[in-house]
Amino acid sequence: DQGSMEDTELRLESDEAAVKIVTMHSAKGLEYPVVFCPFLWYRSNYLKQATGVVSCHDDNKELIIDLGSPLFEDRKDQALQEELAEELRLAYVALTRARCRCYAFWADVSGSRYVADSRDSSLAWLLSLDQEFSFADQVKRLQDSAADGSVASELVPAENDQPVMIAARGERADNLLPLPFSAANLHTDWLLHSYSSLTLSAPGSSYPVEQTSGSAETTDGTDSPLTGEATLLPDLPKGARLGNVVHGLLEDLSFAALALGHGYEEAIIQQCAWFGVEVSAARLAALLQKVVQTPLTAAGAGTTFCLAALDPAETIKEMPFYFHLQPATTGQINTILAGARGVAPITTRMLQGYLTGFVDLICCHQGKFYIMDYKSNWLGNHLADYGAAALEQAMHDHNYGLQYWLYTLVLHRYLQSALENYTYETHFGGVMYLFIRGMDPTRAGSGVYFDLPDLKTLERLDHCLGRDRDTGPSLAGACSYGGSENG
Repeated sequence: DQGSMEDTELRLESDEAAVKIVTMHSAKGLEYPVVFCPFLWYRSNYLKQATGVVSCHDDNKELIIDLGSPLFEDRKDQALQEELAEELRLAYVALTRARCRCYAFWADVSGSRYVADSRDSSLAWLLSLDQEFSFADQVKRLQDSAADGSVASELVPAENDQPVMIAARGERADNLLPLPFSAANLHTDWLLHSYSSLTLSAPGSSYPVEQTSGSAETTDGTDSPLTGEATLLPDLPKGARLGNVVHGLLEDLSFAALALGHGYEEAIIQQCAWFGVEVSAARLAALLQKVVQTPLTAAGAGTTFCLAALDPAETIKEMPFYFHLQPATTGQINTILAGARGVAPITTRMLQGYLTGFVDLICCHQGKFYIMDYKSNWLGNHLADYGAAALEQAMHDHNYGLQYWLYTLVLHRYLQSALENYTYETHFGGVMYLFIRGMDPTRAGSGVYFDLPDLKTLERLDHCLGRDRDTGPSLAGACSYGGSENG
């Protein structure tokens, strides 16, 4: 078992000083002091040479495999654009791994049967070299890009047979620091945005992580309308790491299995080891059992259900999404969502490119679709600390309201493309944020924050972030998704 072997590997003392060669796929999420990217100028020419079969996606994000139709060349062009988009995503991953310094190499390479012209590469697109520049013009453009001192450019002669040592610039090996940021803006606003990146610099709101926060209700154990008694909660670790463990277990294990309260102790131990959480497997199993057995109520819908009762075929766990953004500003989002529950204004900036993220759970119950998000925030030691006012305050403090408006838009767009005769009023059930520490099967809706976003406001947000403003609703902007084990 490879996973077991990896668990038993020992780190050598020299590992930290070693040069690590990794693929761009596997480098995602990692960080290194210095990074070399020697081959971003490279792009395969295989697809451009294709004559028999080519695959791409249509405006509805449906996969098309063309075996030689009259539209073959058009679809090959679409496939090349999709390939470049993926190359750009990987280039972004590679270029943002360095903590102190990143070296990227440009080479003026003419295309061949197997290797594309370097001016067709992702690096050429990023450096605006994807044009018919002479080599001298390419060099000048790179030197001009380095004129403000935020980056350095050096020409490596190609005629030398021996490896060329790039001249040192006077830095001491023990004093390698990143260059200061220049005052110049990046040359493009076209970015891959997420909920976290939008709220990173939000005024008056916290960075959206699973963390402890004060409660708006009493924490001294006195009686409250929620409980009628001072119910003391189990002593569980605080902080984001417990949230990571809980998310992993809710994703990997079936809700029906979690409802048993036992039989998956090894999975708990493994997740706790990965994230460095010290808690007994029995205590965590008891918490998860409560989470999946607590009745979830949808206000005004007259329906109650629990996670354990859901049909696995009607759930999608950790649904990833992407959708295209028309040029807009976060200021427009602030205006549209002004006064909305749980929403705090975010820093004004330009939006263009794509919005991406993951939804913890999307489920269907009695024909209605619900968005679920798990929160491990510590609001107090007693069940009374997780009443409606406390949850409302936590939602606003962490700007979770903005998060679920974006998630609602994602699901709304997807259902428009996936369901025949879809209407928001008929098919969308609402959003539930499950504050897992405050959930109790004997109290329906305990620890659950529910909202049903207003359709007119959602349509304004939809129009702002991506609908074709001239032709009305277009499924070209609908999200694409990859399901979980149940999807």
